[in-house]
Amino acid sequence: MAETNGSYPLRILLLDSPRTCSQLFRRLFQNHPQVDTSVMHLYASPWGFGPERIALRLKNSPEAQQASIDWAEAVPDRATQTYESALVSFEKTVQDIESQGKIPFMKEHNVTLMQQDVTLSTIRDNEFSIPQHRNPSYLPDSFLLTFSPVFLIRHPAQMVPSNYRIGASLKKLKLEDEDSMVQTTQRWTRYMWDYLATKSPAQKPILIDAEDLINNAEATVSKLCNILGIDPSGVEYSWDAVPKEQWPEDGMGIAKTYLGDLLVSKGVTRSEKGLIDIDVETEKWVEQYGQEIARGLRARVDKEMPDYDYLRQFKLTV
Repeated sequence: MAETNGSYPLRILLLDSPRTCSQLFRRLFQNHPQVDTSVMHLYASPWGFGPERIALRLKNSPEAQQASIDWAEAVPDRATQTYESALVSFEKTVQDIESQGKIPFMKEHNVTLMQQDVTLSTIRDNEFSIPQHRNPSYLPDSFLLTFSPVFLIRHPAQMVPSNYRIGASLKKLKLEDEDSMVQTTQRWTRYMWDYLATKSPAQKPILIDAEDLINNAEATVSKLCNILGIDPSGVEYSWDAVPKEQWPEDGMGIAKTYLGDLLVSKGVTRSEKGLIDIDVETEKWVEQYGQEIARGLRARVDKEMPDYDYLRQFKLTV
């Protein structure tokens, strides 16, 4: 098994935000002979469905509050999960994968890992800050620091409207709902990056911009593999689309909505957009959603740009 620079066998933890092409990233490694990507989002259950779910503490519209209840009722096996049980499952999953001689390739949204008091203070207090030496997540240092963390970010002008579209469809969210604010920010990624950058985890954190994943996938991912010490030839950049009869079903259309683009894809497709022009994107939002929502999306994107620009300076370059 591959070894890290520390005393731990290689364990990969992909840390991302919703709508950052993280499922595409994971798909690249799905059939890699050295790694196991089969388990992901263990903290999504307590965060989004369980008795401790953050929606119970967020200020959302009545429609969004009811949607949260409907979600929990639609997936009863996930509605009992707590943050404590998620950690137990996480640790056991890693042990099981390693017992088979493979490298765990785990994936979590940073937002679902955040301690809820940190989340609430951040969205409600513009002056709130968290010390770099404080672990903001529910993953204890004794476990978190055994991983080689890989971060994935995406330009807010792509991430924010994608989150809004799905949130409005599945969760009845409005832009002013706190749940929407929580999911459309990369502040949680910044918190985790800053924390892990000051620590000495198994491998220093690596950060990838989704634009490079899409437009320069092979060079970017090959360099990542070389840093981690895994074989680049095991990565797949093309595959067969998944037949509709094999699409996942969860009663609410959650998996199909979030994974739809990937399920019909046949590999990494380069973007033809070039550099992102926020003004041009704003015009598209006006056409799609009208002036009021477009203004809200633009305001959210503008607010998120400083965190994205800060993180982007650390991105892996080839």
